[in-house]
Amino acid sequence: MSITHNSEHSYSDEEQDDCLEIDLKICHTCHRKIMTGCIPQESSSNNMSLDDIPDKLKALNSLEQNLIAKHITFMKLAMLPQGAQNAIHGPVVCVPSNLNKASSLPRQEDNDLILRVKLKRKLSYKGHYDYKFVNTNNVYNALQFLKENNKWYKGTEIKQSDLEEENAYLSLSTCNEQTDQNRHHDETTNSSNIRSEKIQPEESEPLEEYGVQYDTCLQPPDVGQEVLDHYFDEVFNLAPAEGMNPVKMLQEIGNEAKCFPVLFPTGKNSFDETRKLPISLSRYFNNRLMHADNRFAQNTNYLFYAQYLSELKQVIDKTQISLRTTDSKGTTAGKVTAETLQDKAKLKQLFRKDEALRFLQPIRGTPSYWQSAQKDLFAMLRQLGIPTWFCSFSAAEFRWKDMINVILKRQGDTRKFETLDWSEKSQILKSNPVTVARMFDRRFHLFLHEVILSPCNPVGKVIDYFLRVEFQQRGSPHMHCLFWIEDAPRLNENDQQTVCAFVDRYVSCQLPGEKDPELHDIVQAVQQHSKKHSKSCRKKGTTCRFNFPRPPSSKTFIVSQTEMKVKGDENEDLKISKSGTSCVESEEKEARNSNSTEEMPKTEAYDILRRVWDSIQSESFNKLDTEGLLERIGIDQSTYEQAQHLVATRQSIVLKRNPDEVWINQYNPTLLKCWDANMDIQYVLDPFSCIVYIISYISKSEREMGMILKQTKIESEEGNLNARQTMKAIGSAYLHHREVGVQEAVYRVCGLKMKESSRKVVFIPVGENPTRLSKPLSQLQANKKSKDDDDTTDAHDDTEQIWMLNVIDRYIARPNMQEFEQMCLAVFCSVFRVLSKSQVPNKPNDNVFKLRDEKGYIQRRVRSDHAVIRYPPTNISREPEKHYRSILQLFLPYWTESQLKPSEFDLYQSFYETGCVKFKDDSSLHKVQDVVNKNRNLFNKNEDILIEAQELYDLIGEPTDAWAMICPESERGRDECRQMKSFDVADESVQEEIADLQPDNKPDIAYTIQGRNASKEEILPILRSLNCKQKEVFYFVRDWCLKKVQGNNVEPFHIFITGGAGTGKSHLIKAVKYEASRILEKICEEPDQLTVLLTAFTGTAAFNIQGCTVHHAFRITRGLPLPYDTLKEHTLSPLRAKLENLQILVIDEVSMIYKRLLYYIHERLVQIKRNKSPFGGVSVLAVGDFFQLPPVKQSKNERLYNDNASYPVDYWNDFFSVVELDEIMRQKEDIEFAKVLNMLRTRTDEKPVPDTALQILRECEREGEGEDLHVFSTNKEVDLHNQDMLKFLRKEIVEIPAKDFKKDKASGKMTSLSIPTSKSDSDGLPTILLMSEGARVMLTRNIDVQDGLVNGIMGTVEQIIEKQSSSANSKSEICAIAVVFDNKKVGKFVGKLTDKGRIVTIERTEEELRKSGITRFQFPLKLAWACTAHKVQGMTLNRVVVDLKKVFSPGQAYVALSRVTSKAGLYLKSSGTVTFEKKIFADKEVGDKIDNMKKFSAGKAGLATSSEDESGINLILFNVQSLLHNVKQMRTDERFTNSDAIMVTETWLKSEERNNAVQIDHFTFSHQVRYDSYSYSSPVTSKLKESSGGGVGVYIKESSTLKTSKLHHTDIEGMVLKLMEKLQVLVLYRPQAYPISLFLERLANITSILTVKNVPCIVMGDFNENILQNNGKIQSFMISKNFKQVVTSPTTENGTLIDHVYVSEILDVTTNIIPTYYSDHEAVHVHVKIPSNDRNDVSDTDVLRVPL
Repeated sequence: MSITHNSEHSYSDEEQDDCLEIDLKICHTCHRKIMTGCIPQESSSNNMSLDDIPDKLKALNSLEQNLIAKHITFMKLAMLPQGAQNAIHGPVVCVPSNLNKASSLPRQEDNDLILRVKLKRKLSYKGHYDYKFVNTNNVYNALQFLKENNKWYKGTEIKQSDLEEENAYLSLSTCNEQTDQNRHHDETTNSSNIRSEKIQPEESEPLEEYGVQYDTCLQPPDVGQEVLDHYFDEVFNLAPAEGMNPVKMLQEIGNEAKCFPVLFPTGKNSFDETRKLPISLSRYFNNRLMHADNRFAQNTNYLFYAQYLSELKQVIDKTQISLRTTDSKGTTAGKVTAETLQDKAKLKQLFRKDEALRFLQPIRGTPSYWQSAQKDLFAMLRQLGIPTWFCSFSAAEFRWKDMINVILKRQGDTRKFETLDWSEKSQILKSNPVTVARMFDRRFHLFLHEVILSPCNPVGKVIDYFLRVEFQQRGSPHMHCLFWIEDAPRLNENDQQTVCAFVDRYVSCQLPGEKDPELHDIVQAVQQHSKKHSKSCRKKGTTCRFNFPRPPSSKTFIVSQTEMKVKGDENEDLKISKSGTSCVESEEKEARNSNSTEEMPKTEAYDILRRVWDSIQSESFNKLDTEGLLERIGIDQSTYEQAQHLVATRQSIVLKRNPDEVWINQYNPTLLKCWDANMDIQYVLDPFSCIVYIISYISKSEREMGMILKQTKIESEEGNLNARQTMKAIGSAYLHHREVGVQEAVYRVCGLKMKESSRKVVFIPVGENPTRLSKPLSQLQANKKSKDDDDTTDAHDDTEQIWMLNVIDRYIARPNMQEFEQMCLAVFCSVFRVLSKSQVPNKPNDNVFKLRDEKGYIQRRVRSDHAVIRYPPTNISREPEKHYRSILQLFLPYWTESQLKPSEFDLYQSFYETGCVKFKDDSSLHKVQDVVNKNRNLFNKNEDILIEAQELYDLIGEPTDAWAMICPESERGRDECRQMKSFDVADESVQEEIADLQPDNKPDIAYTIQGRNASKEEILPILRSLNCKQKEVFYFVRDWCLKKVQGNNVEPFHIFITGGAGTGKSHLIKAVKYEASRILEKICEEPDQLTVLLTAFTGTAAFNIQGCTVHHAFRITRGLPLPYDTLKEHTLSPLRAKLENLQILVIDEVSMIYKRLLYYIHERLVQIKRNKSPFGGVSVLAVGDFFQLPPVKQSKNERLYNDNASYPVDYWNDFFSVVELDEIMRQKEDIEFAKVLNMLRTRTDEKPVPDTALQILRECEREGEGEDLHVFSTNKEVDLHNQDMLKFLRKEIVEIPAKDFKKDKASGKMTSLSIPTSKSDSDGLPTILLMSEGARVMLTRNIDVQDGLVNGIMGTVEQIIEKQSSSANSKSEICAIAVVFDNKKVGKFVGKLTDKGRIVTIERTEEELRKSGITRFQFPLKLAWACTAHKVQGMTLNRVVVDLKKVFSPGQAYVALSRVTSKAGLYLKSSGTVTFEKKIFADKEVGDKIDNMKKFSAGKAGLATSSEDESGINLILFNVQSLLHNVKQMRTDERFTNSDAIMVTETWLKSEERNNAVQIDHFTFSHQVRYDSYSYSSPVTSKLKESSGGGVGVYIKESSTLKTSKLHHTDIEGMVLKLMEKLQVLVLYRPQAYPISLFLERLANITSILTVKNVPCIVMGDFNENILQNNGKIQSFMISKNFKQVVTSPTTENGTLIDHVYVSEILDVTTNIIPTYYSDHEAVHVHVKIPSNDRNDVSDTDVLRVPL
């Protein structure tokens, strides 16, 4: 369940009335899923549960939490004014932290030690990220807890530090003077705006001391605090992340838990946790922040982290989606096709046309997002007309008791709202910004629906609205709204008196009296402008740019801009500013007051307004009403209005207002009383007012960001970046420059609505070349094969099938019904909406209609008003044809594109002006112009007026301080906050790169072939289990790859690996693939490029080896015409891109490959590689068994081993050599059964069955169980058994007929056949499919090879899914069959994991019936309690029942018998000896052909190490690179175990390591560790002595007379091996850090002792000196001592010779290289012939000591 006990809330009886959580509630989504039996994704059981935070972690403050975090989140934070809310500037950067620096803080075990600590990104920075008191014991205790309980801290070493310990990680400032703590507090509080220049490191200091040169999000440098530091005892500057690079936040596993260990005490259930039900990142963060547990909502850093991460994810994701968006008609190069979108070069060219800024449009809050909202609003204005009211509503969190009380309740705080001061309220609001933002959102929407839209109609009956959230500079939300009122008067339609009366009804400036004290207090508190003008008021050089005080008036009237232009009046500006007449601007001319009888001089008008202004200033006039005021100065209302007209510079409304109300901003009494916060309400006079609002403010706060992004785009274009790079640059610029307050972050990450309207706005992509979204490239590739199979598919079909359906496609496919006959595209989009598959109702619905051609469903909009349509604007004067095409598309009903401009007309304009149309069931002609205009008028009420207003705006620009007139109080607050706020970026001379936006250096290729490699852990057991013949092939291929990498010119190999069932052919494929890919990737520019390609004939075999089918890999279609049909360039390009580095092709199941298919593989590779050599110069490893069944439906001369004159070259017999694997690996536990299978595999019909085989076969004659797979020889037997088992189930049997369609020759349309054709030549798609739940089935088509959905995979039917027909009389239809497949790996991508297994839904597939022109749709399944031997080939089963009675072809019986892993799993139906003799036989021709093939020889890459000369000894030298890790491989390697001694270097052992951990049977082991080899005689040897790694060891066979000695403190890592007086061997290892000169000094001392007795000597080891090209110093030294170096081949994968073997000249020594797969070094086999020598002068002491 979603609700756990942690979310329960208990209360007492007394608390019940006040309890806020008396009802537990869950969201509708969870409720719906629970009611349908599904687990919600947010459920605790879906790894979404939270662990309790222990007290040890709860005690940490924010800085201490950062100190214990494995990753520190750096972000540039600022404290916003008027509420101290937090905001972030730029990105969030996660940097790994050195926990030892935190744990090394001085501490005292018995006492809490409190330190002043500054957390910095780098110690060189003067600015700090955080500065707090740190309790070091708290930090240490928290780290200890995490080490024991948190999975990311397991194994973490925590250092301790005493108080007196000097710590190298800390920068400590000390001073003897003590400073008053209060002074420190005051200075700190006032220092947020104090800046300092960044202090750069001294030139003499190495840059490494300052870490990686990244500039990261630091708190502003604080000079005042730095000064104060010198008056404190101690300030510790700590930079635990210095020198570390930022991690990729979205890719780093466990990053969230590593950044916030307090929130995830055990490190579990972070966003990248594996979950049964995947949850999107946005839903995950939404759940966390809105969780009943407030830990996330209260953590501001986590909130900014979550918001940034969700935006970063969107930037990355939207980049990919934008690259799928392009012009549907393409470029001048031609139309866009599926091949275009899969061609890398063409795709890049196409992307250059993409508008890079638009990809940010779906990301909430970006400039593109608000530009889209602006376009939607313009569409609403065009269709709905001019709105009536503009309103704004500010937040007043400090006034709203309920908001603060809720937070107090949730925190268990008993304080009351009335007792709190401003700072306390601020802290409470800051403590839970998620609740604050959510409550504002909830409050406004209740206010909107319960007040504004209520039947009371406080502003009139609202019929439509638009609103957006804007975040003020103080960080709080602010709502802007436009309302359309029913029957509202318009100035250009009604007289001024009517308009003014309407305004007076809903807008007031009055200061309420004593009758309504509540409203009076609200108005005075939130609606009154300050009488002391602020700096913001005087910003433009005026007394008050917000025009306060406002002019008094005894009635409301409208003033218009005068046409007179008076010049020369020095006081004009002053008089106009004092008059304060402007609220909403317009350039539209209005008539003068009709009561004016004569023209008033303008100077007189100014004089009148001056006298009014002076009177307002006088206290004696304050208590008068407006009429009394005007009477006192000797004028009436009419004269006053005339004066206002004369001086007006803009059209505006002067509201009824008394002298004591001139400072009151207008409001609606009902709304203000309910909202209880500042509001503005304005009557919208004209279209120009709307344009000013939309353009000047809908995206005002994002204007600066928009300019930055545009500049980035320009710079990217100048830098010749492609579209993807440009988008990443823009995304990076956005993330670096964004400024987000904490409440805005809540809105963005929690999905709260940032814009909203009463109607849906639908965009219609009209025009000749609209932008369209292509289908995903994976889907295009999946469809490509079916297109290639269909030779009739033309280019037009290809073009049409690559695009996602848009609204025009669906309009053309509208139903053939009377209602839709005369419906134009605009009406269709406005009235109907498209339904997704999940939204289609199961029951008939009168408002739901099915579209033609299977293009989905639409539904009439019944719950909301008709949608507003938006379409690309056109200019009739500049582009008349584009304009007329657009309006014809929108407003003229049509069924095909050709009807928009019939062939008789050359121009769209002429068809519009002179054309006529006739509709179905209507014989009359209709003028096109009349039809279009009639429909157009439904959607264009103000188009012409808005265009004029837009042109006027473009001409004169934005009026000065337009927004100050529209929304004065909120604008004043914005300006004041902006002046107080500052994001300091002084420490950001270098921007920190966003790691997630950096390239991964992976090929960007649409065409994909699976090329993943197994991990080393997965492959090592396979490599160890290889037998001798397998190793022979493996090491041959490995040697070939090494030579290729080393630049040698090696010939391609062509090897045929054969063997019986279970001889390990697939294991060998995996081993070769792993090792060859690992080595060959070194010659590729990018590591992930494909060098080894695994293919197979069938999907089952391809899935088993994690490869792909031959047909898919090489784009080979069903028909293979001769001569070879070359691939077209658009298809060849993605193949070349993917296979350009291909070196080895592996073909599994080669017995199923026939001559023509192999020929096509050769020709494809020749075409791809541009190389006419066999198979394009690619090596081929063919794997299979010709004794198994041959290719189906192919003539005998098409078999690979036969001759066929149809082909110019025999690419099989002429090039391939054979190696036969004869050791059965599958049945090692049943060796007798394995031997029998081998005998039966090659037995021909003239040979008797051996007695041992007959005995085992008779023992298998027994009854199997009904559920066991039964294998028969004929399809008839299979069908009978399957039908019997289906009946035996005793469940309802469902008959599923195929859906057959045939193309009508007359209409060209596909028509459904009422009865499916019975003549099926469809290879598996039956006419009638009998099915039942619980039935055993087999998939008969390759649906998804990578996901295991391949032909031959078996499973059990879990459910037959039916779909209700929309017609009441029609029967329900089978739409899918849910299957649980036996192989648990199948369906990982598309399946749904349940208790019964992974359920995969199988739908109908399409296939052309050959030669009939019929297309069949049927489920690719068949009953599979039984199947033929052909179908089981390639399978490995535990149990099988075999019937041999009707075997009719060679190999058939052997295939059936060899499917099981042991005799215990084989059940034979009673057959008898005669049946065995007749039915189990092989094709004699196969054996003959294989015998005549060239035999494979590994040559010099052989495995033999021992010598025939028994007088010699065999030694192995091997740099093992960790003996503990690789001894397992050595134990199973006969080349090592057959030797007399094994000398290993770089053992990496320690003194305390036990020998039994590295023991090899029949060998004794001794070793010398690095520590015991060196002394403290020099700095170099001292350092080596204390370092890890190195070491030398010797294995001696127990039967050998060899003995070992150690070199103690000789300053050389080595050991001595002695064979009495006949031979002594010195084994050495020289680290690269050991200077050669010093090494040779020590070596000279040792060799002088070893050679003094004249006993033959060998010096071998890893000297880390490459002597392959030139003699090195060590080699020259050894030559001077009469030694010769006998190794001549490279001893490492890199082609270097650093493992040397130096021998005395008198010794007869041979060496050869032994390849290994588990070290970078090859082993060196040394065979030494022992000379006869009777001397006995060599001491057998255990230790050789050399004087230093």
